[in-house]
Amino acid sequence: MVCYDTIRTLLAVATSEGMKIKRFDVKTAFLYGELEEAYLEQPEGFDDGSGRVCQLKRSLYGLKQAPRCWNKRFIGFMEKARLKNSTADPCLFYRTHGDTFFYIAIYVDEGLVVGNNDEEIQVFLRLLQEEFEVTIGLLENFLGIQNKCQSDGSIFVNQEAYKTRYCKSLTWLKQKVCRLLPVVKKVITTKMSVARFHIRRQWAVSCI
Repeated sequence: MVCYDTIRTLLAVATSEGMKIKRFDVKTAFLYGELEEAYLEQPEGFDDGSGRVCQLKRSLYGLKQAPRCWNKRFIGFMEKARLKNSTADPCLFYRTHGDTFFYIAIYVDEGLVVGNNDEEIQVFLRLLQEEFEVTIGLLENFLGIQNKCQSDGSIFVNQEAYKTRYCKSLTWLKQKVCRLLPVVKKVITTKMSVARFHIRRQWAVSCI
């Protein structure tokens, strides 16, 4: 999975150099992975009583091998598209020739396409659509981060949607933060409730 530092660097370079940015999302990405060898018992309702097992030919969600299989498949596709792996981040791919720069950053099934040649971007996106079922759009939302391109070419980055989901997930956090303290006073009545509060507080802090 691409590092957030890589994403921030790509956006900064794209902004300063006036590059084009596209995002893509591969639908049911893990199902494209090709398993080397995996077997499972006959599913309930389809068992013929022979004791034989089924060989999986495609990766499935929930398999431990699924992320690795998808990663291997995507890297193979990138090699066919003549993109190289970055030594700084294995989920960053690039291709340069002359004054043309082209970058791909992938985070599981979401990716960014950054380049200064619009034709090269379109060619890559067509190849991507031929290989996988993908949705392609602008850089409005990527990995829970909202990105708004300004008229001066800059990019305004915020996590308003993430913050909203985070607050809603805290059942003890109601509409206003100031209501937190009265709720806490009611909750902390026993050692067990104190422990629960600390666990939830630690989880809340880890999300920030």
